[in-house]
Amino acid sequence: MSRKAKRAAGGAGAPALRPELAEAIRRHQAGDLAAAERGYRAALKAAPNDANANHFLAILYYQAGRAEEAVGHFRRALATAPGAFQTWHDLGIALQSLGRDDEAVAAYEKVLALRPGHAETLGHFARLHEERNRLDEARAAVARGLAAAHDDPVINLIAARLERRDGNPEIARARLASFANAGAPEPVREKIEYELGRLCDLTGAYEAALDHFAEANRLAARKASARLADKNRYLALIEALRARFTPEWIATWTPAPPLAGRATPVFQVGFPRSGTTLLDQILNSHPGIRTVEERPAVDALVRAVAALPGGFPDALATLTPDQFAAVRSEYFAVLDRTAPPGEGIVVDKLPLNLVQAGPILRIFPEARFVLSLRHPCDVCLSCFMQDFAMSTAMANFFTLEDAANLYDKAMSLWLHYEAVLPMRVQRVRYEDLTSNLEGAVRPLLDFLGLEWDERMREFTKTASSRERIATPSYHQVAQPIYQRARYRWARYGKRLDPVAQRLAPYIARFGYGEKYDSEGRV
Repeated sequence: MSRKAKRAAGGAGAPALRPELAEAIRRHQAGDLAAAERGYRAALKAAPNDANANHFLAILYYQAGRAEEAVGHFRRALATAPGAFQTWHDLGIALQSLGRDDEAVAAYEKVLALRPGHAETLGHFARLHEERNRLDEARAAVARGLAAAHDDPVINLIAARLERRDGNPEIARARLASFANAGAPEPVREKIEYELGRLCDLTGAYEAALDHFAEANRLAARKASARLADKNRYLALIEALRARFTPEWIATWTPAPPLAGRATPVFQVGFPRSGTTLLDQILNSHPGIRTVEERPAVDALVRAVAALPGGFPDALATLTPDQFAAVRSEYFAVLDRTAPPGEGIVVDKLPLNLVQAGPILRIFPEARFVLSLRHPCDVCLSCFMQDFAMSTAMANFFTLEDAANLYDKAMSLWLHYEAVLPMRVQRVRYEDLTSNLEGAVRPLLDFLGLEWDERMREFTKTASSRERIATPSYHQVAQPIYQRARYRWARYGKRLDPVAQRLAPYIARFGYGEKYDSEGRV
């Protein structure tokens, strides 16, 4: 249980806890989330406006990856105890995790009005600005935070991120060295370890980098949200789709009616860390393209199919015209929140939608796919190095071996789709994109029926104008194209040999069979 949970009683306003609530908190601290949730709910049934019960239940939901529910209970706690600065702080964190940044800012400002020098809030305030690429505001928040609490780990973490972004990784690494084992809460230590891994990678300390990433992932795997995300569920989904999408089953499909009244989106997919965000920013700089970044519209499509007789994916075979219309409507209801009907080609970008390419093509037979590729070893290494939001898919990235296993299964499914379905696909390699932007993008524009536009060279302006880039690449795509991430895996030597062996068929299939030196040179 986090330190904010342990002190929430004081923050939420009640000096003493009822026995049943105290027992629920004990269960929570012991990691028995199911029993704790039952206890909190029982306490709220007896006293619906209990600020502490609402606050603790909100913390539990946040830890379990249920941030929307957490926000509701934080607000109920504040309705009873509006001066509870700790509840405002925790509400801000939950809102920030949902990308509701303006609301998070308001919550943090409320804390700072109640407690002007609250170091933890200043640290998260700085983190929000840094993740939005508002670096001047982030620096100001860090300076204010260091003045209030120079040894606060969150403030120093964001200070180190800014030092890295300012080109001073050695200074950043020295700053964080003392915090890795200094008793910071595990969620903060996890993020410090990820950052130290990045800094070691930048400074050529590759063995140390892998050790820091391994420790970061060990800590990440201990979180409640990770324990609740079963990696095998996602692997089982991939296997089930591969088994179902056979030529014999596809031959039984009912005819699909044309999509009426609007154009079919283009689906931008690829294994995570394949350069999808960079390509998204480049495409979004074209006046004839509107990209939709990381929205769960395809998830809505899958849920709509799952609710039909036969369930998902079996119901796909027997869809009626009315069912096609209903499923499409569910998809567009989510997509249109970001990109309502209008001019230009809409590109729905979510990398692991590649797993759902078969169902997508069944619902939208005119769909086109843009597949981002990158050297498979680089992809798996980069996934291991990332602090992803947790899901059953992302739970496969805590080890290099698991990352390679998921790559194998996901890309095998994609190649299977290409073999059994009439897919229209344009591939874009990250290495080509970073070495010759126009040369890599022009064939894609031909595929989309568009002309080259010079504004695509200025994609960093597009990235900087976005309120938030909802991927771990937020800081990378706001700077000009760089070469240092190309063939990064070659610098890590024998520790990547088992991964390279597992990925060998894809290395050859996608044209990465050359030999590279430690600097990624052919």
